[in-house]
Amino acid sequence: MKIEFSKKFAKQFRVLTDQHLRDKIVRVIKVCESCSSTNDISNFKKLKVFKNAYRIKVNEYRIGIMLESNSVVFVSFYHRREFYRFFP
Repeated sequence: MKIEFSKKFAKQFRVLTDQHLRDKIVRVIKVCESCSSTNDISNFKKLKVFKNAYRIKVNEYRIGIMLESNSVVFVSFYHRREFYRFFP
């Protein structure tokens, strides 16, 4: 799969200080790159908000994803209590 990042995601990742969480997010990105379809990604769930909005659960954080044609766009990530309020 082709992976893309929004400006918001890149900025959030740059200022993230928790190294453990950074490692987990990088691991999720690598898994998404190596998968041939979204069915291979664990903790991957469709959101009812938009047609192409999905989330990946990483401990207490959620990564917001949008699917476009043949690419996966990482939009943002938030703590679980903030994710559904601010995504997308």
